Amino acid sequence: MGDYSLLWKAHKKLTRSALLLGIRDSMEPVVEQLTQEFCERMRAQPGTPVAIEEEFSLLTCSINCYLTFGDKIKDDN
Repeated sequence: MGDYSLLWKAHKKLTRSALLLGIRDSMEPVVEQLTQEFCERMRAQPGTPVAIEEEFSLLTCSINCYLTFGDKIKDDN
């Protein structure tokens, strides 16, 4: 594969610990909802070029923001 940074390894450890502590059950509906909204946004743009790296970054940030602060990122596009 490749070398993973120390930061990546630390994030993996924290995430794994959280999932093992049973937080997974409360996270899953949120992640599913935000992923469904992401898919709907992608479907609403048929035939339109998409900067997929930016879209996945936004999805990841949206999930992290919601799980950390309990609030969604506003879609101002």
